[in-house]
Amino acid sequence: MQIIVKTTEACNGTCIYCSAKSTETTAFHFKQERLGDFFKAFRPWFEQDRSRTLHYTWHGGEPLLLGPDFFKAVKQRQGEAFGSDLPRVANLVQSNLTLVNEEWIPILKELNAGGRIGTSLDIVDGVRGIRSGENLIRKWLEAAHHLIRNNLSFGLIYVVHKKSLPLTRDIYYFMKNIVPGVSIRFNPLYREGRAKLKSACELEITGEEYGRFLVELCDLWLKDGGRRQVLPLSEWHRAWYGDYSQLCCDSAGLCHQSHLGIAPNGDVYPCGRFVDTLELLLGNIFEDGINDIVNHEIKGRIAARWTNLRKGPCSDCSFWDLYHGGCPNISWLYYGDLDAKTFFCDARMAVFKHFEKVFGPRPIPQSQGRSVN
Repeated sequence: MQIIVKTTEACNGTCIYCSAKSTETTAFHFKQERLGDFFKAFRPWFEQDRSRTLHYTWHGGEPLLLGPDFFKAVKQRQGEAFGSDLPRVANLVQSNLTLVNEEWIPILKELNAGGRIGTSLDIVDGVRGIRSGENLIRKWLEAAHHLIRNNLSFGLIYVVHKKSLPLTRDIYYFMKNIVPGVSIRFNPLYREGRAKLKSACELEITGEEYGRFLVELCDLWLKDGGRRQVLPLSEWHRAWYGDYSQLCCDSAGLCHQSHLGIAPNGDVYPCGRFVDTLELLLGNIFEDGINDIVNHEIKGRIAARWTNLRKGPCSDCSFWDLYHGGCPNISWLYYGDLDAKTFFCDARMAVFKHFEKVFGPRPIPQSQGRSVN
């Protein structure tokens, strides 16, 4: 199970399209003293099946604002809660990297046998920054190379917005050259948090625009040999040939089984995106049993979504097994309806039709693909 923990609403960044509700330094934080009870709450679910795993993503805001002692306590309390089963528990930190220094290196390594990190970056002027006024790209590059020198792996996210559209080539080669070999995921800007404010409206994109970006990106990736991880293209390409194992949560059609999002006060939502939305509350991890939370009727509604889509608006889709109607949260944000297909359906269709041109017809019947009914 993927547990996205929104450790804090506070952030030292000034990204105008951030999906979080707040970037104020006075925002709510996850209480360090509650970590022990937090991990113990997952034990009943965890112990029911020894094949189960727990993957905690420490998100924000900027989680490193909680300080090194918080993450030292994370590892200590996990050891106390899970004991000999600790190898089935993993951690990932999602950070803007601007606070990374020598003190953080052993802590990040200790978190999970190497301390994998997720981060993001934008090269377009005026959309991201640091409250201190320092140059974000320079600060990020210093931290990224510091991680590389210390054998800490990380993955990179780029948020595609209106100002990205004429810069596909520049963005691809910049990302490729600054951190060779690092996987890069290109997500669309979606209408949540600060991205809904007037200051970010000019950055909003349509499904058609995101599709054009991905198609151009696909050609650049293939011209470059198609070897590096350029997501979601790489995962869709594998699924094109029958390997569905690496589809992301917004394509696999299984997020009702695989994800939970936790707010700083312990409130639980279907995933991290719904924590930002503050809708579809499943309970509170400190007050409600974990089995009641994972079996909540809202989870059932999300599970039924794929059946409803397959019988309804997606009934004739020949690419269903590649994306399963897209992310439920995106449907909720744009249409207020879990049973609507994703706002970015046009983008996916554009990529899959482009795949047909460059790779030829699907080599396996669609009926053999992974599906949820």
